[in-house]
Amino acid sequence: GYIPFYIGMPVILRSRNISTDLKVTNGAQGVLRHLQTAVDSHGKLYAMYALVEFPNCGIELDGLPPNCFPIKTTTWHFNERVKDAEGEYKNVQVTREQLPFQPGFTLTGQVAQGQ
Repeated sequence: GYIPFYIGMPVILRSRNISTDLKVTNGAQGVLRHLQTAVDSHGKLYAMYALVEFPNCGIELDGLPPNCFPIKTTTWHFNERVKDAEGEYKNVQVTREQLPFQPGFTLTGQVAQGQ
C-alpha cells in the first residue's frame, strides 16, 4: 500500500535504532524535511531516502541542516503461498522496500512509554 508523506509532516521512526546516543531510536519523533524519490520501470514513484529532523539529537552532519538524519529505505523478503491462474498454489518470494517510519500524528501506548 501507499502512505502519503509531505514535507513538514511529523513522523515516528519504527523498527530500528540508528543511534541510541543521539536518541534516534525506534519510536523517536521527528519531522520530515526532504523526500528523495525516483520512478521505477513501471512508472511508479518510490522513495529512495528521506531527511528527518530529530529535534533532540543535537548533531550537525556536513551539508545537512542541524538535527537532520538521512533515513534509507529498509528491504525485507518473505515467502507467501498464492493461487495461480489455474487455481494451483505456488510459493512466491515477495520483496518489500519502504521507509522505516510512519505518520506521527498519534502515539500508541507502547511508543509513548519512551517519551
